Amino acid sequence: MKQSARLRSIEELLTYILDAENKAPADNIFVNYCRERRFMGSHDRKYLGDSFFEILRFYHGYANALKGALTPRLLTLTYWGFKNGLHFDVMKDDFANDPRPYSQRYGIKLPNEHEKTIIEKALSVFAENQIIIPKWFAPYFQDLPGNLDDHLKALHEQAPFDIRVNPFNGNREEVLDTFKRNGIAAEATDLSPFGMRLKNRIPLQEMSIWKKGIIEVQDEGAQLVSLFANVKPGENVLDYCAGAGGKTLLMSAMMQNKGRLVATDLLPWRLKQGVKRYRRAGVHNVQAKELDDKKWWKRHHNYFDCVLIDVPCSGSGTWRRNPDLKITFKPKDLKELLVKQQDILETAKKYIRPGGLFVYATCSIWRAENHDQIRKFLDNNPEFSIEPVGEKHPEVIEKLKQKQDAEGLQLTPLDHKTDGFFISVMRKEL
Repeated sequence: MKQSARLRSIEELLTYILDAENKAPADNIFVNYCRERRFMGSHDRKYLGDSFFEILRFYHGYANALKGALTPRLLTLTYWGFKNGLHFDVMKDDFANDPRPYSQRYGIKLPNEHEKTIIEKALSVFAENQIIIPKWFAPYFQDLPGNLDDHLKALHEQAPFDIRVNPFNGNREEVLDTFKRNGIAAEATDLSPFGMRLKNRIPLQEMSIWKKGIIEVQDEGAQLVSLFANVKPGENVLDYCAGAGGKTLLMSAMMQNKGRLVATDLLPWRLKQGVKRYRRAGVHNVQAKELDDKKWWKRHHNYFDCVLIDVPCSGSGTWRRNPDLKITFKPKDLKELLVKQQDILETAKKYIRPGGLFVYATCSIWRAENHDQIRKFLDNNPEFSIEPVGEKHPEVIEKLKQKQDAEGLQLTPLDHKTDGFFISVMRKEL
């Protein structure tokens, strides 16, 4: 693709994000966009992905500079101007041998004089890596330990590429050796005993260790959620907000494919995605169960040894890999989520046997979704009490910069180099 065509594609991607009716996350938009344009080469896809997500990471800096002139086109051209010093003439040659009328040629059109003036003015106030967030977000970050600016800077960095081994049918050292033989730079993660961090993103789906279900893509923080659930072979376990099954898969491996692991989700289509992953990983102890079978669920009150709920949340701990959330997430969304989180807590508690564990998790770093929700739940349910997070894994806990407080453990990109996860472990009295 020529440069003008690449920029036109970025403009089209940004149009989807800035559409008020859009509900799709940026990574889905990007994957579907590329899938529909199979003519694009790997270098083009990488350029589009890197540029698109960099714009999203620093979107509010560009928006502040452009002010009332914020459009997908001007946002794209301002990004190009910032990266290339306003050298727009380089794109003129893209159309030199194209016989079609100018209006029909695929590529971003060169800015007119008025647009150049807007872009030049915007770049005069835009600062590289400038951290700006919507004002309504600010109060929710005040309870983070340490320097707030450092936390925000960490949230605006590019997310690492983490994977993990399936401990039931693979070995981390052997996988690292496979990567080394293939010239792929990777290292063991510091906290998760299953994790690996790759230096560059690669198409894992082409590797035999992927096809055999030996490795999975999963952030190190998400791996720790499953690890700290402390599930054991032969137990009855419920993953109540299983989604596409990432944490379910790891818990199944920790159970050595023995016992019973029920996976359900509020969105049945996500549950179906998980079933495909279970087959590839050779999992046999997972049962995908939709929530509409009321009689089945009633029969399983006070049944499970462990119930994990990774509840829907703001995703504020995942801004590195989901920067579009800073644009699309609104105050009304948080208000609705806080109610939904308590509803899930109150519903899922029914399925825990006396003496069983109740694990609450979010990918949020906001106290309102984490500590405050647990405190409210404990006040209303005195039969539950807090357990030490990671009690069975002291070798992991001792590495943590920030330890557990009264309600649970908060992981952050700044302090732990993971996505921002909150984990609380509670036990139901006998």
